[in-house]
Amino acid sequence: MSSDHDALRLAAATDAALCTIVGIDGSFSRRTGAQLAVARDGSVAGDLADNCLNAELANQAFLEPGPRMLRYGKGSPFIDFRLPCGSGSIS
Repeated sequence: MSSDHDALRLAAATDAALCTIVGIDGSFSRRTGAQLAVARDGSVAGDLADNCLNAELANQAFLEPGPRMLRYGKGSPFIDFRLPCGSGSIS
């Protein structure tokens, strides 16, 4: 839970994108509600699974303005990005 608090602190202190897992299909290493914050300067706080997913979310964070829902893993439009255990996650 402390990594979620770290994400909220970073998001409150600077211009940052806050990524939250809002749905999981199958097994996954994190729970629904887990968070990752990505600041414009590239710093991150929190954890949503592994470094690959965190880095992908950091890349996506400021590509488009406003809130978005992105699906990774099974059923994702990002065909080159797989999640462990064949699961799916919506952030």
